[in-house]
Amino acid sequence: MGTGFISKNTRRSWILILTIVLNSLDGLFTLYEIKHGLATEFNPLMAWLLHLNLFIQFKFLVNIFIVFLYTQKQKMAQYGLNICFYVYFFICMYHISRLFVL
Repeated sequence: MGTGFISKNTRRSWILILTIVLNSLDGLFTLYEIKHGLATEFNPLMAWLLHLNLFIQFKFLVNIFIVFLYTQKQKMAQYGLNICFYVYFFICMYHISRLFVL
């Protein structure tokens, strides 16, 4: 029977899904804020990609990299997936907090 805990594989799967969703939301928030003149891109690489109209393609590549990390069994890859999750979580919280200020 169940112990009430989520299995390690289920947890990793949720982290994968949420990280991809958060990365995509970050892209959407960023595009919206820039289009409406509410923000500028802080990251020079992403600003350059925005200028070249390659921003969405790069975000898609980041999602592929996130899936790659998920498929790896090494501890460092698992840590990398967790770090990506927390980074995008806090970035999205920043975007959401700006909605209430604007």
